[in-house]
Amino acid sequence: MEVSADLFAQVSISAEMEGKGRTQSTLVDHFSIFANEVTRVAQELGIEGKLGVQASLHDVHGTWKETTLKVNTMTSNLTGQTH
Repeated sequence: MEVSADLFAQVSISAEMEGKGRTQSTLVDHFSIFANEVTRVAQELGIEGKLGVQASLHDVHGTWKETTLKVNTMTSNLTGQTH
């Protein structure tokens, strides 16, 4: 079984699905922003060797905030281990 999906694709919505489509599009937007920020942190810390790099996301709540804090904790731990 092969699965193919574009996680960053916006949803075309019909009138009856507008609310659900808007919610899904918002989630895709948030995921895209988060993924870009985590990719930046991984690039700077893991490939370029910059220590002390932190993810910076504004106005995030719930799972997005918790995950951002965990990413920052991980980068702090890695930075601390190299000193």
